[in-house]
Amino acid sequence: MQTQTLQEKVRSQRDKLVELSNMTHGSQQECGRDSDVAVIPQHTEPVNWNKGWGKYGKT
Repeated sequence: MQTQTLQEKVRSQRDKLVELSNMTHGSQQECGRDSDVAVIPQHTEPVNWNKGWGKYGKT
């Protein structure tokens, strides 16, 4: 009985995911620039990789 409800949950979640992916795919086709911006994030400030490592000693 438990597995049946679990399978139903999985099926409904999969349907929701398919619906969402279709929605996002359609919106990406409408405006292609937004998908490029989403894939490649633009960093406006320089990244300091050593920030917060002072307590472990100098590298």
